[in-house]
Amino acid sequence: MKNRKFLLLLLIAGFNFNSAFSQSKICICFHKETKYIKYGVNKDSTLTSFGITNKGYETEELRKKALNEYYQNVSEGKVHSANTPLDAYITNYISNRKPKKIISVEDVNCAIIITIEEFRQKNFEYPQGTGGSQVVFIEKISDNNFLKWDAVLMAIE
Repeated sequence: MKNRKFLLLLLIAGFNFNSAFSQSKICICFHKETKYIKYGVNKDSTLTSFGITNKGYETEELRKKALNEYYQNVSEGKVHSANTPLDAYITNYISNRKPKKIISVEDVNCAIIITIEEFRQKNFEYPQGTGGSQVVFIEKISDNNFLKWDAVLMAIE
């Protein structure tokens, strides 16, 4: 009897673990690198980093203003010094696999397909049922030719 309960629990845990990895993802589409998205690829293209500039931090002037406000709030005790706006300038993702060529965006399991500008909106929230830190970057390289990267949100330390 104990073995049956254990097997049942193991099956349920395995199902939940598997479904976490098969969740639909947010697909972020772009045509080329712009001032709002930068990406870098290592020599053998097995590591790609993506950085999306968040709204409100587009210029050096805006970043300096935010940093000055932050230091003012720290000195007044309004915020903890660990909550730096430097982490808010850019949302960083990383992919540790080579991109795949695809012919259609419909070939990807996307819960939602958005542009860089839509992602940058302040109130953007990950739809329910998506892996919050997992996204797919899709770059249009020509008509009916795309590159696809599975990426995850980089941890801030």
